[in-house]
This record gives sequence, C-alpha cells and structure tokens, in this order.
Amino acid sequence: MWENREYFVPAYFQEVFCPFIRSTSRSESFNSNFKDYVLRKDTIETFLRQYELFQENVMHIEDQDRFLSNEKVPIMWGYQRVERHAAEIYTRAIYTKFLTEMLNSTAFGVNEIVKNESYELKRNFPYENPEFDREIFAVQVNREKEEFVCNCGKFQRDGILCCHILRLFTQFDMLKIPDQYIVPRWTREFREKELQKHKSSALGINGEDQSHNAVRYAIMMNTVGEVCSDISHDSRFCQELMDAVNAVHSKYLLGKQQTAEGDKTYEQTVNKACVSEPLKDPAVINNKSVRKGNRLKSRSEREGWKKAADKRKKSI
Repeated sequence: MWENREYFVPAYFQEVFCPFIRSTSRSESFNSNFKDYVLRKDTIETFLRQYELFQENVMHIEDQDRFLSNEKVPIMWGYQRVERHAAEIYTRAIYTKFLTEMLNSTAFGVNEIVKNESYELKRNFPYENPEFDREIFAVQVNREKEEFVCNCGKFQRDGILCCHILRLFTQFDMLKIPDQYIVPRWTREFREKELQKHKSSALGINGEDQSHNAVRYAIMMNTVGEVCSDISHDSRFCQELMDAVNAVHSKYLLGKQQTAEGDKTYEQTVNKACVSEPLKDPAVINNKSVRKGNRLKSRSEREGWKKAADKRKKSI
C-alpha cells in the first residue's frame, strides 16, 4: 500500500477542501516561511515578535493583491460571458487560475451519454502541465438545478470549477457561474464583508468607546472607498453622493452642538454642588527603550535601509 500511495492518496482526499496545495507542500511551505524570520536558537519572545513581522508581510501581500484586483482591469482570454462574470467576482489570483481552466477546456471534446444528465469528456489535444493523467472524464448534470459533478473532484478540493465542467458551460451556452459554485473566500468583497462583520460584532453598531474610533474610521473608509470607486465615473451620482454626505454631516454637527449645550448645563450644575479641589500633575517617568541598532525592524524600515545601502554602493 505504501508503494502505491501516489495512486490512492489523491483519490482518498479528493473531496477534502485543501486548495491548490499537495499533502507534503502544506507543511514544508509553512516551515520555509519561518526560516527567513527566526533561528532555532531564538527565544520564544523573539519568535513572537518575528511572527508579528511575518503577519505584516502577509498583510502587505494581501493588500497588494486587493489593490490589483480592484484597480487593474484583468486580461480576457476570450469573449465568453462566463469569463467576464469570473473577472467581476474573483480576486486577481483566483481569476488567473480560472483563466487557465478556461484555456484547458478547449482541449476536450464532449460525448453525450444521456441528454441533460450524463456526459463524457475526452482530451483531444495535449496541453501544458495537465493536472490529471487520464484522458476521459465523466460529468453528471442537472440542468434544472444547474448542478454539475465531475469525477475529477477539483471543485470540492480547490473551490473553482474544473476545465471539464467549463467545457460543458460552453456546450450549454451558459452566461454566468451558478451561485453554488462561487466560494465566498475567493471573491473580492469577502475581506471587506468579513472585516466589517467582525468589527461590528466586537464593537457594537452603536458603540461609543473612543478607543475604537480608528477602527470605525477604517471601516467607513473601506465602505466609502468602494462606493466612490463604482460611481466616480458618473457626475450625476457623484453630486448626489456629495449632497447626501453634506446632509449627514450637517445633521451630526447639529446634534453634537445640542449635546454640548446640554453637557455644559449639567457641568455647571455639578460644579455648583461640589467643592473644587486642586489637582496635581502626576510624576513624570522617563521612557526606557533599547538602542536603535538592537531592535527588530519592520518590513518598510528594512527595505529603506536596503535601498540606502545599495545607493551608497553605487555612489562609491
């Protein structure tokens, strides 16, 4: 059984959601990431600090991918409506993988076994880096419910449709991807929706804690930024948005002024009833810190030092 593991292991884990990685690369890739940040002789404290830098690097990569997904227009391979729909909903990285499946789907021919129920797809033309060694695949179809099940199991494992099902999309002239085959994790809006959901549950929609103003500001900026990106090309909607923002701001300032007047009246009443006592300033303690050369550096600071060193080398 151990000698034949390369044959039965993929079949055994065929329906386990483990996107775009193999069983060995899952642990090896994670270990290789930490080799760039920590050494075996480092302490637990150093490991935790370096782990924060590792998280910062991951967030930097995610932000870069988010920017490219929202601001850049993806390259279209063909003129199918399904491809346009995928470009609208998926992130740039997932759309690139989807585009590869669209291209590979053109290498297959369709043989109808039972109309609108069962189909057999055979590879008629070899293509680069095929994911599966076999050449014939069976796909079960339910046209009324828009359900497609391929025996390759790629959707259950990776969360995107395989080239065999996409070939049937072309056969049936489907214009969009069915909702049950869109994994929310791979969409553009997933990060913003999950962030807003998490912060709303943590802070409360009507929370008034001043320590969380920065978080609320970030949530509002993300939401307003998405709206402005959509309607900035239409002058009429832009003006309506500006009017609505000004109206909300005026309403807020009016309510704030009324609240301030009420608080002032209450404060005057309390001051009359209470005896004022002089307050002394707390003792000032000098801050302690490590030397600049001995502390851990963030990603941006390390890149700045590297650029400065390269510039000095070129000037010599």
